[in-house]
Amino acid sequence: MILDWKKFVLRSDIRNLPLEEQRRKFLKEQLYHDNLLSEQKQRQYEYYMSQINTKGGAGAGGGFTGNASDGPISGATVTSNVGTTTTDTLGNFTFLQTPTSEITVTGGTDSVTGIAFTGELKGFPQYKTVSPLTTLAFHLKEEDTSLTADTAVDLLFASSSTLFGVELDVSDKDVMLNKDYVAESILADNQAAVAAQSIATYLESVTEMVGSAVKTADSTNFTTNSAKVQGYKSIARQIQGTRGAKTEIEVEGLFDLVQRPDGQSFTRGVTGSLDATARRTVKSTLSSVRTQLGTLSRSELYNANYLTTQIQSVNRGVKQDYIRQVERLATGASANFDAIDELMENQHSSLAQIEEGRANETNANTSKRPAKELFQLGAMTYTMQEKGSDAVTLSFKRDPGQMFVAGPELRRGQFLNNDSGPFEPTLAGNFSKLAPTIIATQVTASRGKVYEITLANHSFQIVSFELKDEAKYLPVAKGGYTLQESMDGLKWITSPVQPFTASIAANQTSTSGTVVSKFETTLGELEYNSSTGRYEYSTTSNPPKGTKTLQAHIADFTNEATWTKINAKDAYRRFQINNVDTHHIANSKGSTYTISRPLAISQRMDIMSGVANSLKTSYDELGIQIQATDSKTAPNGPFTVSVEGESLGTNFNFTNNVLTFTYGLKTSITYTVTYTT
Repeated sequence: MILDWKKFVLRSDIRNLPLEEQRRKFLKEQLYHDNLLSEQKQRQYEYYMSQINTKGGAGAGGGFTGNASDGPISGATVTSNVGTTTTDTLGNFTFLQTPTSEITVTGGTDSVTGIAFTGELKGFPQYKTVSPLTTLAFHLKEEDTSLTADTAVDLLFASSSTLFGVELDVSDKDVMLNKDYVAESILADNQAAVAAQSIATYLESVTEMVGSAVKTADSTNFTTNSAKVQGYKSIARQIQGTRGAKTEIEVEGLFDLVQRPDGQSFTRGVTGSLDATARRTVKSTLSSVRTQLGTLSRSELYNANYLTTQIQSVNRGVKQDYIRQVERLATGASANFDAIDELMENQHSSLAQIEEGRANETNANTSKRPAKELFQLGAMTYTMQEKGSDAVTLSFKRDPGQMFVAGPELRRGQFLNNDSGPFEPTLAGNFSKLAPTIIATQVTASRGKVYEITLANHSFQIVSFELKDEAKYLPVAKGGYTLQESMDGLKWITSPVQPFTASIAANQTSTSGTVVSKFETTLGELEYNSSTGRYEYSTTSNPPKGTKTLQAHIADFTNEATWTKINAKDAYRRFQINNVDTHHIANSKGSTYTISRPLAISQRMDIMSGVANSLKTSYDELGIQIQATDSKTAPNGPFTVSVEGESLGTNFNFTNNVLTFTYGLKTSITYTVTYTT
């Protein structure tokens, strides 16, 4: 259970304590709460707090204590209008008085990456943390004098998803501005702190690469430090010069905004210019960095140690390798940038150990959270709607798979993840940047209810969710439906009248078709009637004057299932779903069926010999069998799914080559059976 900071600080024993003391007590109680933490986690906390106390940082007395962090910067010089001090190994520093103007951090070494810090960080006395974000806010305030420190920070928070590709909620300001966000990531397993790391690393990556290119191209006018400072200033100038909503940092344009000491543009004249090809290369490289950091900030599937290791590997890799390649570009030489995943892998062994008694985690598979820590959502559909346009269902080349969120329940601010990482809606062929939200809806209902989840576009965070009655749609059918009839319910023939030959798209609740003969015109209609809770087939002779007559209905519209007829003397009816992927459980060579579930390896299902249209396997130590409910008259489905000999239902079917079912004695788990030819 995570304590609520806002409620915590209102406690009578807490509210009169200094902020740092409040913070320490909050962290301690949070980590020890209900004795849920392991002995190892308790030792990590004690080790971390002993580092603070022995180094004289946040735990020491004084008028002002703060933290300098890209990752924690050790041995840096911190200056303000009340004096000069240095940071300890965790980036903490102390002034005997509270500054009344900006705080500047220079020099030192990043304690995690081991890389010497270049340039300078700027901070404000109302915030404890001096970081890349406060540095950008400081320069933004310089460019726009109408801004205060608070409004400059608020602007960056409000625009974080578009500027940096990482979402920061205003409610999480305390994590970014008053805490050591690297320690907060690991010790408190705080996803907002992971996001803070990602943003800090992205800003340092942009300014390091832009600064290195500028200094190499024009060493007469720039030093390593001054060029990097101009990197931050150029981002601020670009943001300030953008009218309306803030957009992604346009890396190529930053070079035109860098200023020489004489006030002239870096790109003015021959000296100090950087050609268009080199700029595009820097842009594409930083685009990969941005994408990777954004993905890591949303990866709630993995533990904080793994995520911190990956983010800090990017941090080190950019400063150790990418800037060398940028320097080559600036001299006109060719450059060879490692792919981002290769860059990270090459830096893992060079990072400092981030947790006492625990090696930095680098294996994605072994760093996943256990299934018991995840709230299962199963398969989902996703829709987007631009203003003034119809809603569209996102179409993926590869099924996004079974979704879940970290924790015991849905909460605002979470991210959807599958067993490979965070949900990536941009992979859909019809993804739109202009739609404000994405609506994710569960495919499989539980007790007739499904979660409808609203995700913010750009950040993909959950902004709201609602448990709704299951929406019923007609089954998707690329070739429409074939009407079949039978007088005895055993022998079926295809009806000469076929009104529903048009393609049935996803999320379609009704369809109709007109059949014209010599004697009359008949309108056939198929629809889901929410008031009766069933699918209904009706006909109208000579519309619109004729009377609409209900002919048959069914509770679950599945392939070849028999519909309830209204008149006893009428023929039985059923509708065959004409999907190209509707198939028998085939014995044909090359047909493969696999079964899978979240966070587990998939396994092949065997076609049972001697039993028509039937599959079996032992998976999760469970005996699982799928077979046609009626293999003679309805071999294409519906299917009966049985687990340990217990039938879960008789109306399961394959849709788009996938059949899903849910089973679990304690926690419901969604299993997916996939057919490939």
